[in-house]
Amino acid sequence: MTNFIFTEAGEINAAYIVRAISRRSKGDKSTYMDVWYREGREVLHTTAPDITSLSDRTAPVIPAQPGYFVVMMDPESPYDTLSDAVIAWRIDENCATPICYYLDDLLSLRNPWGVLAPNSKVIVQNDRMYDTVAAFREDQIKQLKERKAAELARAAAAVRIMTEKARGLSYEQYRAAGWTDAQLIEHGLMKAAA
Repeated sequence: MTNFIFTEAGEINAAYIVRAISRRSKGDKSTYMDVWYREGREVLHTTAPDITSLSDRTAPVIPAQPGYFVVMMDPESPYDTLSDAVIAWRIDENCATPICYYLDDLLSLRNPWGVLAPNSKVIVQNDRMYDTVAAFREDQIKQLKERKAAELARAAAAVRIMTEKARGLSYEQYRAAGWTDAQLIEHGLMKAAA
């Protein structure tokens, strides 16, 4: 599988790139990449929009054997499972990353995903293994519920509770009068967040 990088000079086969340096412009703080590539015997220079991980685009790719599928939780409906056949594997310094036709873009969104092997086991990125897709789905839903519960707990901790010393005045009324959270807590008018 050939990877092409879009540059100002047009599309360049990633296999011909000799050197690439990511830079940040001083004016608008956008990023771009200086790219040197071979064309015949010459090494030419051009610029490209910043490619966050050039190694992802230039890593070796090998075809996948039949029977491997990516399974993941649907980001739009987190209680549903999506699946797609693995058509190839991108080999980098740490692992083999599956390449799929439909779900390839979703793999980069940090959605929880695993690989369903022909033996019906689901192998997840952090080396966990599930016996079935149902077990993977159940664990992902459990983790989602735990994350939501933690978010609600953090939100509840952020609620400001006024003490009896506040004499019935609200937090907003004290803030409007120029009090800071630290002053309210110091004078015993508001409980400190746990």
